[in-house]
Parts: sequence; structure tokens; C-alpha cells
Amino acid sequence: MVASHYGEIVVDRLYDGKRQLDRSLQELVRSAEKVLALTKARRRQTVLRVDAGGGRDADVKWMLKRGYQVLVKVKNHWRAAKLARMVTTWYPDPKVSGREVGWVAGGHDYGYPTRQLAIRKPKKTGEWAYHALVFNLPDAILFDLARQTPSTNPPPDQILFAVLTAYDLRGGAAETAIKGSKQGLGLTRRNKQQFAAQEILVLLAQLAYNLIRWFCQQANSATPATLPLGIKRMVRDAFHIPGQLELDAQGRLLQISLHAQHPLATPFAKALSSVLSRSNLYCNLRQI
Repeated sequence: MVASHYGEIVVDRLYDGKRQLDRSLQELVRSAEKVLALTKARRRQTVLRVDAGGGRDADVKWMLKRGYQVLVKVKNHWRAAKLARMVTTWYPDPKVSGREVGWVAGGHDYGYPTRQLAIRKPKKTGEWAYHALVFNLPDAILFDLARQTPSTNPPPDQILFAVLTAYDLRGGAAETAIKGSKQGLGLTRRNKQQFAAQEILVLLAQLAYNLIRWFCQQANSATPATLPLGIKRMVRDAFHIPGQLELDAQGRLLQISLHAQHPLATPFAKALSSVLSRSNLYCNLRQI
């Protein structure tokens, strides 16, 4: 589970290869509740954006009962097709050719108030592929998650497209971000024979991931847009800039020097200096 606004991993679990999100969602959410100390009041201010793996009826009802604000993709494709038949007006998506979206009139009863929309996109066979999203978020939060400024009294199609964007941005384009992060941290395939050893490796990777995200957040808060890099490029490129460390007689770090000709040396030095300055450490550029 990833905290979308600042990109840190809240909960990371290793399961066997046959276990999917529909068997893990509630366990992961409860673990996140412990990590973040999510009381009942805090859960009402927490948004869970979940893909279809967590879109079973039982899981949606459970999240709503726990008091969360949710934006979830329906898992059952038959249910999605049924909801699509309740749409009276379809709006073409300006971002994805052929995709259309519409409000579901009535919708499925999850035991709590929700809004539901259906999505359809033509298959190569000429038939429609259907999906559906269920959510209970107010419009203001939807537009905030979609990083959009709504117009006064936004029309139905503007709200629909805000919902789509908010879902697509649930983890900063979740699938792409996860793939890049695994590549950067060397977790694209199983590395250890024993499950416990692999679990330790995953936990160490989680620590490395959050440390890198923290560094980028701190650096960019001081020097905005200095390092617009993902985990993969940070590890592969920025962390491989040639450099030298200057230590005092007691072995304490005094200064960091980076190779001035490296294309990322200047922005990385600015970012590093902004973080290190609090400890009276400095980063400069020189020929190495």
C-alpha cells in the first residue's frame, strides 16, 4: 500500500505466488491502520483507491463499514456489464480514443451511499468491454485527487472524467510506478530460495524505497523540480555519479564532491546540499 501524495510505502507484504489482492485486502488495510494509527475519525478522512483485485462486493462493503472514503474498481465483469445497461447517457473520453463513460442510474446496493459509473471500450471483435467504478467521495475530493480545478457547478461529464483521472492516479500510475521501483531496487524476480530470506529482502527494499522518496521530497521542497526522477533512475543514474568523500581525522564526513561533467551532477548537488546543509555538510562539483 502506497501513500499517494508523498509516495511512501505504508505496508508491504510478501505472499506466495497464488495469493491475490482479493484474499489480502482486509489484512493489508488493517496493517495500514496500525502503522498510521487510523482511528474511526481518521478513517473517515482516508481515501482508499483500489483496483479490481479489491473490488469484490464483500471487500467494498467492508471498507465502507470501516468508514473509509473509497474509489474502487468492480471485480465482477458480469456486474460491470449489468451496471453499464443502467447508463442512459455515454460521454466519449477525450483522453482515450473509443472509451466512453456514463453515470449508473440506481446501481448496486452496497449497504452505504455510493455513486457508480460504468466504462466501456470496444474490443477488436466489435463488442464492448465493460468496467465500473464505485465511490463515495464528494466532488471536492475527487477534483483534488485528479489534480484539477473544477468549474462552478461542474457538469456531469466533468465530474465523470475527474473520477477516471483520480482512479488512474491512485499511485502515480500505480502499475508503471511499481514496475519502475522494482527494477530500480532489484526486485523484478525472486532472489532468495527461502521465503523468510526473500521477505527480509523485501523489507530492506521497502526501507530503501522510502529513504529515496524521503530524500527526493526533502530535496524538491528546497529546490523545486530539481530531481523529477523515479526510483529506477535515481538508483541507476543519480546514485552512480562518480564522487569523493572528505573525512576528518575522526572519520566524520565533512564534504561530498561530485564529478562536474556528469549530466546529473549539478541538479543532484543542489538537491543534496539542501538536505545536508542542516548538518553543516556540503556538496560541490569538481573534476574527478
